Amino acid sequence: MYEPCAIEKINDDYIFIGFGNNLLNISSGYLVRKSDGAAFDMKNAGMPRDRMSGKNANIFSKDKKKSIYYLSIRNSKSHPSGIITELIKINLENIDSLSSQVVSASTDYVTGFDVDANGNLIYTCNLISDNMQYFTRIRKNNGGIKNITDRAGAYWIGLDGYIYYYGNYQNEGIPLKKISIDNEYNISETVYGFLPSSISGYKLELKNRIIMIDSGGSCSICEVYNPSANPRNISLTGLTLKSVTAVNSTENFYYIAGTDSSNNTILIKVNPEDDSWTNLLPDNNYEVYTFTASETDGITFNALRMSDGKKIIGKVGINGGAVTVIDEESNAQISYLERIN
Repeated sequence: MYEPCAIEKINDDYIFIGFGNNLLNISSGYLVRKSDGAAFDMKNAGMPRDRMSGKNANIFSKDKKKSIYYLSIRNSKSHPSGIITELIKINLENIDSLSSQVVSASTDYVTGFDVDANGNLIYTCNLISDNMQYFTRIRKNNGGIKNITDRAGAYWIGLDGYIYYYGNYQNEGIPLKKISIDNEYNISETVYGFLPSSISGYKLELKNRIIMIDSGGSCSICEVYNPSANPRNISLTGLTLKSVTAVNSTENFYYIAGTDSSNNTILIKVNPEDDSWTNLLPDNNYEVYTFTASETDGITFNALRMSDGKKIIGKVGINGGAVTVIDEESNAQISYLERIN
């Protein structure tokens, strides 16, 4: 009997619950309607898998037409591994039948994607017949496909609704390119700005900014979208991050759990207006695995309490203060801590 390995809010009406060993091996999954608890089996639609295109990326993305998109694995004799990953679309207006549509090309082993509100997709792929052939494709919502010239290092949807991606290195640095698709499905590109290097891994959306945090060794931070339309690298005065274990954001702030250069455990709140930061758990006693954040309800987190080795669920105010322990009897490390409402 498998235990839940994924719980994700789809929209105001549905959540997804997946069962299996991990996100690469979800054996069964259900879309659950929040209003009445009705569960819709995804077996025939295609079981979801890990998104692959961002450390904290949701499994599902949605457009404004009540469709959701996700990656799904199926068996394929055409690929050396025996499996391929396809890009799937489901229209939630037809939830009772839960029929799906493969929207990636039949030639493609998809390695990541994102979708804008109109249903235009950017996705990366290798050819099933030749996994050395790599493409970044735009799939327009009319079904047309165009390859972009650059090999996108990362991609995202800006707060203005357009598709953005890291382009190939130029003399000025790494270009951040913006894709526009007009009413006649013509595609054009403009350069939004430059960064010294591309940073990807975690992506955080605030009210008027998008933050990227490196999930590798550098733990670097950058703003790829902001009110001044000027992408920038961010330095946190007096703090060097050594590791990042979890991140989250609210409208006006972003939050990082991990360790500093002295191996102290931290959970910091960062103000992007001036890059000032506050350690919400300054006593070096909580190694945070995952957390949720709300500017009205504070931080709920799952962590290893260093003083006694127990795994706890705790809560701390949005500006720090005393920790309230919600649960310590379970002594469990939680894979997903999701604020549903």
